[in-house]
Amino acid sequence: MRGPNSVPWGSQAIGGVVNIITAAPTEGMQARANAEYGYADSMFASAGVSGKSGPVSGSLTGGYLKTDGISSAASGTERDGYRQYGATGRLGVEFAPGIGLDLRGYFADSKVEIDDGFNPETFVVADSLAYGTTQELYGYAGLHANFADGRFNNRVAFTIADINRDNFSQPGGDVSFIGRGRSERYEYQGDFRPLDEVRVVAGVERENSRFNDGFTFADTGITSVYGQLIVKPLDILTITGGVRNDDHEDFGSHTTFGANAALALRTGTTIRASYGEGFKAPTLYQLFSAYGNRDLDPETARNFDIGIEQAFLGDRVRAGVTYFNRRTRNQIDFRNCSPTEQATAGSICVDRPFGVYDNVARAEADGVEFTLALRPVDALTLTANYSYIHTENRAIGANFGNDLARRPKQTASVNADYRFVFGLSVGGTVTMVGDSFDDAGNTVRLDGYALAGIRAEMPINDRIALYGRVDNLTDARYETVAGYGNYGRAAYGGVRLRLK
Repeated sequence: MRGPNSVPWGSQAIGGVVNIITAAPTEGMQARANAEYGYADSMFASAGVSGKSGPVSGSLTGGYLKTDGISSAASGTERDGYRQYGATGRLGVEFAPGIGLDLRGYFADSKVEIDDGFNPETFVVADSLAYGTTQELYGYAGLHANFADGRFNNRVAFTIADINRDNFSQPGGDVSFIGRGRSERYEYQGDFRPLDEVRVVAGVERENSRFNDGFTFADTGITSVYGQLIVKPLDILTITGGVRNDDHEDFGSHTTFGANAALALRTGTTIRASYGEGFKAPTLYQLFSAYGNRDLDPETARNFDIGIEQAFLGDRVRAGVTYFNRRTRNQIDFRNCSPTEQATAGSICVDRPFGVYDNVARAEADGVEFTLALRPVDALTLTANYSYIHTENRAIGANFGNDLARRPKQTASVNADYRFVFGLSVGGTVTMVGDSFDDAGNTVRLDGYALAGIRAEMPINDRIALYGRVDNLTDARYETVAGYGNYGRAAYGGVRLRLK
């Protein structure tokens, strides 16, 4: 989903939402495994089991990733590697029809080598021996109770996120940074369908957060209530409207609204329109860390879009176009501090040689997106999209009228996939990104680039498949952030195993 939509997704849904739903375990026992090796001595392996027996279902997956990497600094020669191992698990128990318990957990331990050699006058990053470690723990515990043949569904849940970060100047060296963060959320959601054509969703949430970097200890909280009404007056028309109030301990009460409609005509035409608002309070890290700014204001935004999609030739061709418009106030961004700003009394950049979080008082973005999907034969799928986005800093000051940093005006991609009758699948992707600027002052240009990749997968039998891919096929040199490197041509291959 594009743009802000705080009503159903929470106060942090300010820049868009990606909703990922994993498949629930099915009856019986299943197992899968995957192993991959490639460029920069990269290795990835994972294995998992899942299953269901009567009222009990569960899954457990473990994984390991390691790579020598590339230099984080574009001008560097020393590789910056990465290592992570982790596990995720899920357990579900149905105590009675429609009443059950859902437990989920995720843990990861990682180490990343970083380049933090930095000249505050030129803003050029350089090689260093620094590295950081991170331990992450996420948990979810929920109870659901569904009544009236599924017309009245209830859920109460508790979620936790706990992250510990430590940076070191070099192997065996001193700790240069520590970060301890935790959030705990309690929530209730009710979903009531009094009629087939009417659905009401409402809920209440409470989230508590805390932060500690060894010098500053801070905590805050936010209480939220929301409601949505979804109606289907016609088989071809769905209308949704909602409202949400977020009451933040430090930034007060904010109310946001959202609405959307979709009309699916029998001619294969679908017309969509939506309006959404968002509210995001600064995080404790943005306020109190070494890069923090205690004078930050909360970010608010509103967005509307309208689009049309048309299917042709028995759904073998789909074409669509969408226009969107976004307005943001007090956009929270990270910016560099020039030597002049660092020496100016009263500036937020005093004693901040490595940058600081700041608000962009007003910002705008609008644009259009075109999509095309073709399936001329069952074995061949072609997709393409093109976006033109105009962004502008509307805050009074030196950067008024400038493009927002790192927002290319034009992006496009083309995908092609083909499956042969004997099982082999091949595909390719070309992505094109236009020029942009690395800074709010529009003084450092990031050149556009084009990336190509190819992929293939061959099943050996119904349990084993071999696959491979080559990223950045033409070995293009490009930067998405000035001074930082990106991977050149890289090839990977692996094997997948599935047991049922």
